[in-house]
Amino acid sequence: MSDEEEVKKIREHKEELLKKMISMPNEIFHINTVDQFNELIEKYKDQVIVIDFWAEWCGPCKIFGPVFEATQKSDWGNHFVFAKLDTEKLPGVSQQLQVQGIPMVMFIKGKKEIFRQAGALPRQQFEMLLGRVKEAIEKMERGSPMHS
Repeated sequence: MSDEEEVKKIREHKEELLKKMISMPNEIFHINTVDQFNELIEKYKDQVIVIDFWAEWCGPCKIFGPVFEATQKSDWGNHFVFAKLDTEKLPGVSQQLQVQGIPMVMFIKGKKEIFRQAGALPRQQFEMLLGRVKEAIEKMERGSPMHS
């Protein structure tokens, strides 16, 4: 590849990243209906959506909730679309997605689940998880093998 072609490819990649950042929401979506869930998955199919499945009665969910919210307000909000889904309000969606334990974060891209993690993670561990998911997706998009 010539230098000119490489510069062009880098410029195109940069433009694509800027488009994604501009289209990122600046708040957490609270999914309260099946229609809202479907709209979110459709609207942000080109981005990575991270959904926090939780319930009001769940102690660990109450611990993880502020971690999830603070992380969204950080730079990670420019890389992921953050959403929360109350499993008590939408048991059908939770059952369909086979959510068996909460809190649980699920990563979705292109309308497909790409990863899930159960448990109330401390902020540092949650950010490490976000970094690993972001890195794995970038490798896939570049056409690199997942394990290198």
